[in-house]
Amino acid sequence: MSDLWIWIWVPLLVGITGLEVWAERGGRLAERSMRWPANLGLFFLEISTTSLLSAGLVWTASLSLLAPKLGFALAALPLSGQVPVLVLAFGFLAYWLHRFSHQVPLLWRFHRIHHSDRFVDPSTSLRHHPGEVILTFAVFQLAILALQPSPQAVAVVALIERCFGVATHTTLALPVWVERFVGFVFVTPQQHGVHHSDFSRETNTNYGTVLNIWDRIFGTFRAKPLRDACDFRFGLREIPQDKAEDLVVLLALPVMGQDPWKRT
Repeated sequence: MSDLWIWIWVPLLVGITGLEVWAERGGRLAERSMRWPANLGLFFLEISTTSLLSAGLVWTASLSLLAPKLGFALAALPLSGQVPVLVLAFGFLAYWLHRFSHQVPLLWRFHRIHHSDRFVDPSTSLRHHPGEVILTFAVFQLAILALQPSPQAVAVVALIERCFGVATHTTLALPVWVERFVGFVFVTPQQHGVHHSDFSRETNTNYGTVLNIWDRIFGTFRAKPLRDACDFRFGLREIPQDKAEDLVVLLALPVMGQDPWKRT
């Protein structure tokens, strides 16, 4: 399964990044690139953490096959049956974890590192505090123990989630007809871009990662921004741009209070 990451996720990450660089030629590329050191620093920390945690997810899936069967085990289905069920189940869990990360102050202290990015590109999908990564891992460990899927199914769904993470963190627009067709069920860059707005009424929408059905069901779906394009901005107003580009500050941000740069 590790080959899939090399041949699918990495080319997707590099390809979309390359398209964005090409699209920004003569634009704000220099300003955009100022965030990359911090994003890459968080990326390497995340990789260091997730290399162990991802193995742990598969290990937990292996253990679940040995655990006493308390009812139905997802591994009894073929891989083609497990994957859709896991996408739905993990998507439901991710939706509520993401929503709580916005609503619970302690969780928001960690999650706001992701939202503090003043631009949105594929590197933003790798911009997560290690504390949030560990929390997400723990929650999904419990889900795997409960559902008892096969390790292969867990690896495939993890790859799908990460690919959508890369594909939806971009300002590259889909054709209108593709946006309407795909966006009826799946999260699109435009929809997720709304979620990264610096305006709370837009930020607190579109919590889905792969499917937008949970947002539609629970009333948090928004297809387009509330504001005109000229007024729309990414990031968080309470975090200055220079602080949002500082890796040390980002790592320390969860313990720095809710609004450490509040102006009096």
